[in-house]
Amino acid sequence: MASRLFLIFIALALVAPACDGGVTGAVTGAGEVTAPSIQIPDQILGLKVASEDVSEQVREVERPYLDAVSMFSLREEDLLRATLQVSRFNRVGRPGSAAFRRDVTAQMGGSVTEELRVEDLVVYTTTGAQQKVYAWIEDRGFFVLSVHEDFEFPRTLLRRVVNLDIEL
Repeated sequence: MASRLFLIFIALALVAPACDGGVTGAVTGAGEVTAPSIQIPDQILGLKVASEDVSEQVREVERPYLDAVSMFSLREEDLLRATLQVSRFNRVGRPGSAAFRRDVTAQMGGSVTEELRVEDLVVYTTTGAQQKVYAWIEDRGFFVLSVHEDFEFPRTLLRRVVNLDIEL
């Protein structure tokens, strides 16, 4: 649960002005919430994937950099092991700008953000409350994977998620 709340915090921090498949929350210019579909497998690395409704939290935010936010829980039976936030930057967001990417990833966690490479992708990593947080930007997409510190294979899970090739 703490992991889910942390990711919602990241989403809300991004949709608030900060710098120059399932039920999802998307914010339009008028603040309306829609539910775009994102295709994601039912299971990743043995963890059951379920969409989480964050539309109410996203609806409360004004002047967003994101126009869609989807949240997925990854569970081992009833135990929450990870969450995946899939977001799409709107026209105001500038994911191609190095300064914008730095500002976005600086809001991720409680420690210094480091870079690592997964395939040809730069992934920003940090730690939060009992979790490892990984974030990356692809085109207009912003992805955040938060993995509980007790999960045995966080980097393997990260590689599997990165290789999903999620279309927004």
